[in-house]
Amino acid sequence: MATQAPVQSQNQSNPTFTREEVAKVSKTSVWIIIDSRVYDLSRFAALHPGGLHVLFDEEVAGQDATKIFYSLHRHEVLQKPSYARLQIGVIR
Repeated sequence: MATQAPVQSQNQSNPTFTREEVAKVSKTSVWIIIDSRVYDLSRFAALHPGGLHVLFDEEVAGQDATKIFYSLHRHEVLQKPSYARLQIGVIR
C-alpha cells in the first residue's frame, strides 16, 4: 500500500509540513529539510553527484539535514534555479 503525501496548507505558494510528515513521506520518497525548508529530491536523487546512498542515509532522508548539507555545500547551491525548484514547502 503506497503512502500518500500529507495534506498541504491552503497557501499553495508556500505549503507547510510538520517534521513528522516529512519523515513519513520519506519512506517512499526523498524529502529533506534544510533551513526549515522542505525539498523533494525524489527526481534528483539519481543525479546526485554523491550517489543515492547519501540521500537515503537515515540522518538525511526525512530529517533536518541542514548541518550535513552545509558541511558539504555552499548556500549558493540552493539558489540555483535547478535546485530552488526542488523546494516544496516549509516546516511549520
